Amino acid sequence: MSEKKSKLEKKIGNSLQDLRKCLQDKDPIQNEEFSKDIDKKKQCKSQSNFGYFFYKDFYLNDNGESIFIDNSKKLDKCLLEKSEKFLELKFNPKTASFTKELQNLSKYTIKYFTLQTTYPGLLIGSGYIHETGNEGEFKLGFFFDYSTGLPIIPGSSVKGVLRSAFSHSDYIASQLKQIIKDKEIDINVKFIKQLESNIFENEELINKGDCKETNENIYKNPYKRDIFFDAIPCFIKNTKTENGNENILFAEDFITPHKDPLKNPIPLKFLKIKSCVEFKFFFKLSDTTIRIGSEDYIFKSEDKMKLFENIILDIGIGAKTNVGYGVFEKK
Repeated sequence: MSEKKSKLEKKIGNSLQDLRKCLQDKDPIQNEEFSKDIDKKKQCKSQSNFGYFFYKDFYLNDNGESIFIDNSKKLDKCLLEKSEKFLELKFNPKTASFTKELQNLSKYTIKYFTLQTTYPGLLIGSGYIHETGNEGEFKLGFFFDYSTGLPIIPGSSVKGVLRSAFSHSDYIASQLKQIIKDKEIDINVKFIKQLESNIFENEELINKGDCKETNENIYKNPYKRDIFFDAIPCFIKNTKTENGNENILFAEDFITPHKDPLKNPIPLKFLKIKSCVEFKFFFKLSDTTIRIGSEDYIFKSEDKMKLFENIILDIGIGAKTNVGYGVFEKK
């Protein structure tokens, strides 16, 4: 049995070797073209997908292998070159062409407004890990859309910023007084709480029974709920960099934490979206019914858009807003 088994293994091994030789000798030119085509696809993906370059290709060499197999000197130099190469990547508005489909739907339900970043820029996803402890790399992470690789502002972040403003009832009341044209409406804390629960908790106040003074909160119809979509970069104002490049979306910046008053701080390099980049904020909004005494007031979706736009312009969005990041202006 052992002799038969060894002979069978030899036959299988010889047949596999013959198959490999056949595949190698059959059409070497075609094999080279196939490998070149794969390399081109990888290169195209790394150049067009910012997220892929930042979190994947950033740590690979030209052969597609990990750069950590090299020594520390080559590694620092390689990471520095990768950082410089990333900052030279150009933004192609066609990658955000799906925004046109959302704009076509704006006639029906989906609305949007466009805001532009100001100096020093926008920082999103700084809590993500991107540090390996080597020089030349970006020390803070960044948030990219998984499919397109674009640096988007998640809809959950937009919703969170807008809701945080409702904790300041005096500020919301001042904004609503500018938006609502009917000056006889009493915009009090109860009015603001109803509006907040309707927008963010999908609750609305309705009459219970025939008595108008008895009310209850119920969840809204799913088709009438307000939806907050991701904010997407759509255009870059023509501003050339030091190298004369246009359509550059990103820039580098530094933060210097002072851990020890007797030691010099070590600057930490991080990635940011530069100024003069236009973002489109998309929403699917419906009218809101607010009960004032025995009467109903309809807070229209257009008024919500104005309120949301004013809040983002005043508060900003993203990380480090207290030092100027994440501030927007009308284009």
